[in-house]
Amino acid sequence: MGAGRQRQWFKRASPGDSDATVALVLSILALLIPFIGIIAAVATIVLARRSRRRGTRREGIRTTGLTLGIVALAGQLMIIAGLVSLLAARTTYSETDGSRTVVESVAPVH
Repeated sequence: MGAGRQRQWFKRASPGDSDATVALVLSILALLIPFIGIIAAVATIVLARRSRRRGTRREGIRTTGLTLGIVALAGQLMIIAGLVSLLAARTTYSETDGSRTVVESVAPVH
C-alpha cells in the first residue's frame, strides 16, 4: 500500500443510521416509563419514519424501534384509558345540586 492510500476498515454511516438507533433506544424507554413514555413513543415513530426517508443500513434496528414504539404507544394509551374509566366509575354526580359523590362500589344496590 502506498502512503497516500489507506485501507478503510469501516463503512461510513448512512444519514438515517443514527435516527434508527435513537428510535430503538426511545422505544425501549417508552415501554419502561409510564405516561412520559407517550412522548418517547411518538418521537420513536417520527424518528423511525425519518430514518427510512433518509436511508439507513440498519433496517432491522429501525423496524424493531418502530414496532416497539407502536406497542408502547398503544400500551400507554390503554393504561390511561383504564385509569380514566376507573376514576369515572367511582365518581357520580348528584342530579339535585350538581355536587360530586364518591361511591364505594359500582354494583347496583337492590
